[in-house]
Amino acid sequence: MKRLLFLATLTLFAVAVGGCRFGPSESGEAPVEMIAFAGLAEDELSRIPTSPKDSDVRKVTVRDEIAPLLDKRYDGKEVYAVTFRHTETEATGPITVYVDLDRQTVVGKGAPPKGASAP
Repeated sequence: MKRLLFLATLTLFAVAVGGCRFGPSESGEAPVEMIAFAGLAEDELSRIPTSPKDSDVRKVTVRDEIAPLLDKRYDGKEVYAVTFRHTETEATGPITVYVDLDRQTVVGKGAPPKGASAP
């Protein structure tokens, strides 16, 4: 059953990436949402009800609240925070993936405890 769910998710992802234009990109690089989506584990992927584009992307400076989720070399630096909407559970807030400004490297991820403020 898990294998079938994984294959269905993978097929849906392939169709979304191959068949949709996600917006203009001057350099031809993948949208940061797709980089973040590719960095999710299978259980996290199952929490995304619609599309990776159903997310908020912000540039954030790595401070105390998110520093434990990232390598120390990112302290005080800016990264992209991609927060996937509608991924909350009873215990946690929405899934947030942190992507380096190079738009290629997932540098951390996490879901804050329910009630904690998102970065």
